[in-house]
Amino acid sequence: PACYYDGPPTPRPESIGFQTCADGSRRLESMSWSAWDSAGAQGTGVFSFQVCEPSCAEGHRASYQVNVAAFNPRPAGYNSGCPSDTLFYSEMVLSFPASAPDFADTTYLGRPAIRFTTTPDTSGGQSLGNQLCY
Repeated sequence: PACYYDGPPTPRPESIGFQTCADGSRRLESMSWSAWDSAGAQGTGVFSFQVCEPSCAEGHRASYQVNVAAFNPRPAGYNSGCPSDTLFYSEMVLSFPASAPDFADTTYLGRPAIRFTTTPDTSGGQSLGNQLCY
């Protein structure tokens, strides 16, 4: 979906940080991609995030096996720092084949899922944040 301070954008990245803040926030790691083209991407890996209880500094990272579907490529914003020909998938669905985090709020292919988007719309979905290439 975006490089979010992880370095230059690359196709089929092994790890992706998004919704990044001081705690490292949400990440896709150990990614293996079975498809990656202008129609979309399909992959499997690990979704992790910081659990800030009792605080972010004293919390821990939670991890879940995940299936990733990404689609709808769009250019990054003009002030993103990204090369002008860079496209990012603007929609991403994480579905969980085993256990899922408590905030999985939808389903995808019959599994608990979380939908992320870079474009505000009325169909829900959590924000991926802005694409940044620094």
